[in-house]
Amino acid sequence: MAAHPAGCYEHQSRNVFTTWAAIDHEFVHALGARIRRTDVTFEEGLAVGLTSDILDQSFERLPEEYVGMSRKEFNSSFGGGHTAGHFVRWLVERDGIDPLLAMRRRVGADAEADDILEEFERAFGVPLEAAQQAWVATAPVSYDGLFDVARPVEAWDGDTITITRELDCDDASTFGPLTWPPFDHDRDEEEGMFTTATLDVPVGGAYLVELTGSSDDRALLKRAGCWDVVPGDVGLEVALEPDGEHELVLSGCRWRVLLSTDLGPVSTVALRLIRADG
Repeated sequence: MAAHPAGCYEHQSRNVFTTWAAIDHEFVHALGARIRRTDVTFEEGLAVGLTSDILDQSFERLPEEYVGMSRKEFNSSFGGGHTAGHFVRWLVERDGIDPLLAMRRRVGADAEADDILEEFERAFGVPLEAAQQAWVATAPVSYDGLFDVARPVEAWDGDTITITRELDCDDASTFGPLTWPPFDHDRDEEEGMFTTATLDVPVGGAYLVELTGSSDDRALLKRAGCWDVVPGDVGLEVALEPDGEHELVLSGCRWRVLLSTDLGPVSTVALRLIRADG
């Protein structure tokens, strides 16, 4: 079970249970488990390293100090996920994903620390200690998240942007069904289908935001690694229903959009933003 905000990939049933805050993280676990569950340092390191909005380097403890820990020890340790995430992201940026996957195929979740260190050197060609020294010396202080790399940025038409999606289980851009609550924790028995979009808010400020669709449709605006904060803004994320126009203060940076509807007939969902103080 991941630390709060919580989610988990249940490897026996192959189900993902998660909040919006952790969905990308848990999907990495689900995909990785198709190869093998591995040492928690590299299991969590890959999930955190590929999906954190902003990933900062931390020297509270070195990665080798987490190798071979039980999941309980790792989850209760200070900074374990962040340290492992930054280190694994650096490894992937430097060497590609193949050495990490090769190591994963040979290292199970219950492997002893000595065996993990041996397999690390076999996969990467250097001892973990040497890799750590290079990480400390050469890694950037922070990485931006990777979750929107494959998602084209939506185009603005002047001060207006409209994002329209047809949610259809037969469409390759739609994923689901998922049995975790789409937006409302009281709906935890519902199944939904989802799709995504990415947009850049060019200037922080007030925007009129409207969602159109059926009564079951939802949209989630999630801030993607904003460094600046606009006074009075909506924070990291805001959920929207098709209940009229809202005025929101948004930071000027990249935002992700997740669109959701209940599992069932095809639903066309549209999200429109208009700059209010342009």
